[in-house]
Amino acid sequence: MDNNGGVRRRRGRSQATREQIVDAAAELLAQQGYMSTSLDQVAAQAGLTRGAIYYHFESKEALYWEVVGPALQRAQQRLRDRAEYKTDPAQGLRDFLKNTLSTAQNPRSRYLWYQEMIPLDEEMRRKAREEEREFERLLADLIARGQEEGLFGDGDPKIIALIIISAISRSARWYDPDGRVPVGDFVEIFSQLVLSGLLTDEGRGRISQDGAANGDGTD
Repeated sequence: MDNNGGVRRRRGRSQATREQIVDAAAELLAQQGYMSTSLDQVAAQAGLTRGAIYYHFESKEALYWEVVGPALQRAQQRLRDRAEYKTDPAQGLRDFLKNTLSTAQNPRSRYLWYQEMIPLDEEMRRKAREEEREFERLLADLIARGQEEGLFGDGDPKIIALIIISAISRSARWYDPDGRVPVGDFVEIFSQLVLSGLLTDEGRGRISQDGAANGDGTD
């Protein structure tokens, strides 16, 4: 029993060290991007040795994916919940825009929207592309359902989804969260621009009803 307790303690310490490394990497990636972040810097930020980094992660790419993967999966799950008939499509799109834009402008997660091209190896690039395609598919499905219900205007759902995702990605490059327009205002401007171009009269009515019910004053 004592041996089992010792194993559990070692596993707990190992997991804590792994999380410490991931937190340090996320902080540095947010500050200076992938290309400018080295494993030596991550080790220093975490208060560990370079050997400790390699004990948990075989490469810088693997560490990057450990940071990015869970965040992408959380974003996907939020979108999946809206796309799979659990949320009104118009409200779901509005929630998606606000949540995703807020994430894209958060200093800790702006790098998720590729502030720079990241030279991933073939396997990591394949995984990243699979995640991107799933994200695109979920948003396209949500838009298609909204069109079927008469809430969104006509147009290829996949093309519309790609336009929205591309615009969010680009905004992470040029928008300054510390600039003259606060993040909340920027998210509202962006969301309203997309919704005004996509919603039908019925869709706008649905958004207005939901906004009044939630007391957020959305027009």
